[in-house]
Amino acid sequence: MERNWFSTTAFTSLEIKQYTSISVDKTERMVVINDSAVIDHFVQRITAIPVEGQIMISFADTAEYVTLTFYKEGIAETVEFIQRRIKTPFTSFHLRNEAEAGLYRDIEALLFPDFSKYILKTKGLELFFPGFSLTYQGSTFVDHAPATVSITTDHFLLRDTDHKEQLLEIHSGQLPPAPLKIYTAAGTSELRTFTAGDEYRLHPYYFQLLLL
Repeated sequence: MERNWFSTTAFTSLEIKQYTSISVDKTERMVVINDSAVIDHFVQRITAIPVEGQIMISFADTAEYVTLTFYKEGIAETVEFIQRRIKTPFTSFHLRNEAEAGLYRDIEALLFPDFSKYILKTKGLELFFPGFSLTYQGSTFVDHAPATVSITTDHFLLRDTDHKEQLLEIHSGQLPPAPLKIYTAAGTSELRTFTAGDEYRLHPYYFQLLLL
């Protein structure tokens, strides 16, 4: 019998939840994503994973439990992670692999954003850090060719605990974008969009806050 990860595509919303455990139906953390590019990004990465795993696993009642529920016009389709492993449509699991580990890393970074993590640029999602929040507001592209270099600008909104707001912009063109220093209650940090502090390539999907 044929089984697929999804019965439809072009989802309009994604809800990510972490529960107390697989046996306790209490939401500990939740984010809602309405950025269609990020939703499609998750769908593509999930559908690239084989629908049938190599092993069956029994988990303890305390096992970590995370769900991704994709919505579209009254349709809801859920993908489950148990102990950081994706449950396939055949209810089996894969042996450890980089694609699955990278997918869960991105999910965890959105649920629990922190300094040094690689975080997916998710338009409109407010991410909370100690003493402030940061929201990616999208990017703009200005084509100056052939007169000069075209410029891409990433836009972020920084909000502190007193609800004071600051617009941040990182520009890239002929040269890679330089890290932008920001000053918050947590101290001085760098907002990076090209390479991380460990030289991991962030561009074009991720950003990183690096505490100095």
